Amino acid sequence: MKTALLILLLVGQQAHAREILFGPGKESIPIPFGVETLFRFPSEVKTVTEAGRFEIRPASTEEPDYSVLLVKARMTEGVSDVAFLLADGATIKTQLMITR
Repeated sequence: MKTALLILLLVGQQAHAREILFGPGKESIPIPFGVETLFRFPSEVKTVTEAGRFEIRPASTEEPDYSVLLVKARMTEGVSDVAFLLADGATIKTQLMITR
């Protein structure tokens, strides 16, 4: 069974949304350098692994909701295999690729 992960990319005054279906495999997701990318998960994220190349935080600092996270690249290039472990027990495996 595949579940959906919504990715929202904000560039200037434009927004691009993409729904990613995930299952047991790893999903490749481009992350543009210098741009915050919004990830919306089906439940709260409890743990993020191998994310040293990225700043990952709740989208709202006033009322943190760990099912909606902002991801921003800390480096200008690179690739990391990042896993998101959700409160419902699901694991989302991604390959985050920093692009320019």
